[in-house]
Amino acid sequence: MTLQPRHALLASAALALTACGSAGLPAAPDDQPPATTIRGTVSTWTGPGTVTLPGPSGAALAQADVAAEGTFTLTLPAAPALEGLTRSVPAAISEVGCTGTVTSGDPSARGYAFGTLTARDTAGTREVLAADLSVAYVPPKATLLARAWLYADRATRLTGTLNCGALIGAASAPVTVDVSARAGWNVVGIVVNASYGLGGVSASGRMALTTDAATTWLSSGELVAKLPGR
Repeated sequence: MTLQPRHALLASAALALTACGSAGLPAAPDDQPPATTIRGTVSTWTGPGTVTLPGPSGAALAQADVAAEGTFTLTLPAAPALEGLTRSVPAAISEVGCTGTVTSGDPSARGYAFGTLTARDTAGTREVLAADLSVAYVPPKATLLARAWLYADRATRLTGTLNCGALIGAASAPVTVDVSARAGWNVVGIVVNASYGLGGVSASGRMALTTDAATTWLSSGELVAKLPGR
C-alpha cells in the first residue's frame, strides 16, 4: 500500500524535522472489527462538494457528499467492487509511498490499499490524506502521523522493514512493519520520526494497525504549513 507517489508532495516537510519520539497513534484493540466506513472532516472546506476514492482507471470506487462543515462518512467498497484490482498484500502495502519487501504470513492473501482521497468543493479539487504533524520549535522537530486503509481477502500478518523516505523527502526512512491484517478493511497507522542536522535528514518509523477513529483530512500543503519557519 503506497501513500502513492503523490505523497512526494510532502518532500519539503523533511527540511526542518528533528526526532520526536513521544507522539504516536493508538494501537487497534484486539476486538476491533473490520472497518466499513471512513468518518472524517476535510480541513478548510468550502462546500458543497464530495470526497472520492478513485480506482486505478480513474473511476470512483467510492464517493460521499461532504457537509458544509467538512464532515463526511464514506462507505468503503465491498469485495466485489475490488475484483480484478487486488494484489498480493505485500505489494498492496507498498501503495503508501514506501519501497522494499515485507513478508506475508499467508502468501496467497490478496489486498488493496490507499492513503488519499480526492476532495472537490467550491474552491477546487485537491488530494487529501488523513495525517498530521506533531511539531516543536526549539529545537525544530516533528513527527508525521498518518492513516491508510488496507483491504485483505483473508487474515495475514505483514512483517519486515520498508523505506518510507519518500513520505518526508528523505533518502532513507526505515519503517518497521508489523501489521496483523484481518479479513476486510484494516486501518493502518504510519508514524515517521525524522531529524535534520549537519549530516542531513535521519528518519525512522513504524507501521501497525491503529484505531478506527474519526479523522481529519489535510492537503500536503496544509501539512507543510505546520512546519517550523513556514
